[in-house]
Order: sequence, then structure tokens, then C-alpha cells
Amino acid sequence: VYVNMLDILNLSTEVGEALLSHPLQILPYSDQALQLSVAHVFGNSFDRERMLLKGLVHSRVHSLPPFPDFTKSSVSSIRSSDRGRLVTLIGTVIRTGAVKSTEGARIFTCTMCKGVFTVRKSLQEASFVPPSICGAPKPRGGVCQGTKFMDAETMAYNRDYQEIKLQDQVTRLSRLYSPITHCCSGR
Repeated sequence: VYVNMLDILNLSTEVGEALLSHPLQILPYSDQALQLSVAHVFGNSFDRERMLLKGLVHSRVHSLPPFPDFTKSSVSSIRSSDRGRLVTLIGTVIRTGAVKSTEGARIFTCTMCKGVFTVRKSLQEASFVPPSICGAPKPRGGVCQGTKFMDAETMAYNRDYQEIKLQDQVTRLSRLYSPITHCCSGR
């Protein structure tokens, strides 16, 4: 689902600023809200026989505010400090790789209390690290101190990604520089 960032900022400045400041933390909540909305619309529809309930929906944010913090003038202006942030970049896609799949989240179960935890990983992380301590609430108060977790392998969540080669727009380059090409990944 495409989400216009300028519309979000107009509706709720607080939500928009939270999304711009902490996209990696806020976007999963946005995806959950979209999934609940889709289920609600499907459940209240009179025409369910002709509808298909889609299980996975994701927010695709576009139209960031035209401020220097969110707009990059060229591919080469992206820095490591931009990792995990939303940025707008204008360029030419010169090559796309095949769509690949990777495991994005895995479910672990505490062997002591059977508490269930979802652990997510980014494209750059090689493996999943289970929680160090359970911390699930106990029925009679307190929290579980379990430190052993079982991997529920049948409950993994995969996501697709694609590598894209992007070149700066030729009109934005000075005459002294040749076009710069970078490779990046996205989901």
C-alpha cells in the first residue's frame, strides 16, 4: 500500500515526525495496522465471496518532505549515517537483479515457559540471535528467567528483495565528473 508522507504529516504531525525519525521502528506497526484494516474491511464486507484476503501487506512510503535531511542530490551524497533513514533520491535505474528471497523473521519459543518471540533481521545480518533472557510475564507475577530457546523452523517469515544499480542523473552532474553508479538493495 503506497502511503503519501505529506498526507500523514497533514493528518498527524506527531505520527509523521515519528515515522521520519524512526522508520525502522514505526513501519512494522504501520504494516500491522494495515493488516488489521484489511481484515476489518474483509470481515465487514457484504461481498466477501468475490474478495480475497491478503495476509501480508506493507507500507510503501513516498513523497517525503523536500528538506535537506530527506533529499539527496546525488547517489554519491548518501552516507553511512543515512542507513535506516528514509531518503529521496533521483537517478536512473540502469540494471536490476533478480528478485531474491531471504528470511526476515523467525519465531523462537522459550523452553521453560513456552513464551513466543519474533526475532527480525535486516538484509545485512547473517543470522538470527535469540533473546538472551525470556522475560515473559508469569501467571502468578514476575517474569520468566528462561535462557534456552527453541527455533520454530516452520514459523519463519520470508521477504523478497532486489538489487538495483542506480546512476546519478546526467543533468545533475558537473562537466568534470563522469556518471557514478551504485548498487543498493531494497525490499
